[in-house]
Amino acid sequence: MTKLKTDPTTESSLSKTVSSNSSQPLTGPLVWFRKQLNRLSISQKIAYGYGIALGIAVLGTTVGLLIGNNYQNYAQNLREDTLEESELLMDLQRYLLEVQIHHQYFAVLFQQPDLFQEEYSRFKKHSRLAQHNWLALKESYKNSEVDELEEEVELLNNLIKNYDSIIKAYTQRIEALLQHIDPSNLKPEEIEAAQKKFLELSKSPLGLNLRNFVYDLEEIIEEVEEERPHAKAVLEASERL
Repeated sequence: MTKLKTDPTTESSLSKTVSSNSSQPLTGPLVWFRKQLNRLSISQKIAYGYGIALGIAVLGTTVGLLIGNNYQNYAQNLREDTLEESELLMDLQRYLLEVQIHHQYFAVLFQQPDLFQEEYSRFKKHSRLAQHNWLALKESYKNSEVDELEEEVELLNNLIKNYDSIIKAYTQRIEALLQHIDPSNLKPEEIEAAQKKFLELSKSPLGLNLRNFVYDLEEIIEEVEEERPHAKAVLEASERL
């Protein structure tokens, strides 16, 4: 992340550019302003927020405040977008870890039917939530009201490329294994065979890919978490206008 900084040149640049567009219809500067704002880094958006105060003096109160309100709306959307993505990512990672834990518990609960059934119910819940969060996360980036950072988009695209169908495939594989198991009526040799199948799944490409998905989520989580204080600073700068 770029360190936050403001300087007179930034403020002067904004006031001069906005001034040169003041002869356009009222919607012209606002459309132009949003396009320019979308292209900026987080730190530049903060710096331009201070510059808007000078723009108000140059353009006049009405147009200046309209641009200021537009900036504040954008800052609010940026803040909400960052919080939403952070929550979706961390919940997704947690649900995937839960699914892996349930997988491991299945292998040791074959002789305890009641506990096995409870574990199965939790597995279905967390696998469903993981799939839901994954779809919601992709939709969040697809229909974002702010321009996402290139680094985030690249990380998400890599996740989609490598793991888009992994949750569904893994869940279906677990269900297929459980379909042939009745914990209340298993012979010792059947328990051993079932445990072996679950262990093999953990070491299979499918099981290892799910584990890698959890690890790779950490990178984009760190990217979004690093963005949160900057998004907050943009919003605070807009509220001081």
